[in-house]
Amino acid sequence: MRRTIPRKRMKLSTARVLVVKIALMLLSAITVTTSSAYLTSSPEPLENTFEAPSVELAVVENFDGETKTGLRVENTGNTDVFVRAAVLIQAQAADGSVLAYTPSVGTDYTISGLGSDWFFKDGYYYCKDPVAPGQKTSILFSEIKALKVPLLTFEETEYFLAAHVASQVIQASPAEALQEAWPVSVSAGHLNP
Repeated sequence: MRRTIPRKRMKLSTARVLVVKIALMLLSAITVTTSSAYLTSSPEPLENTFEAPSVELAVVENFDGETKTGLRVENTGNTDVFVRAAVLIQAQAADGSVLAYTPSVGTDYTISGLGSDWFFKDGYYYCKDPVAPGQKTSILFSEIKALKVPLLTFEETEYFLAAHVASQVIQASPAEALQEAWPVSVSAGHLNP
């Protein structure tokens, strides 16, 4: 036999289901809104604190017109670097022109005092120790001195001794990159020939 539910009771049931559905929809809307607000807001903006390494240098020297002293290289970048330098000696006029003449050590100039923290290999002087940002290498040469001033005169132009230091730096870490770029090895954080 079939049982019939009174109409009042049926209306009450439908009303309850409707109230529950509305309550669930409201609860869902509040939860989604709150979660979204929580996930998208932060009390302070986040800043990127990473800084790209920069390897830059400056040659530091004293020059009185005849003698260069205290040749060093300064790390003006923001990461530890290794340094190498080539010294180019030329006969140069006041206007910057260079004469095809190779000055001779002992006759035209003297070069003395290679620093103990430097070694020579394949045309370059290498500083054994890494140089921290804002620091300088030890002295490369204590003195380069012209023995003749002017060095010589050619076709009424006076040429003087010009000692140029061409330096290069490379990031000290990772050592493998340095060893691939330069013909030296690194052990215990120092360069070796």
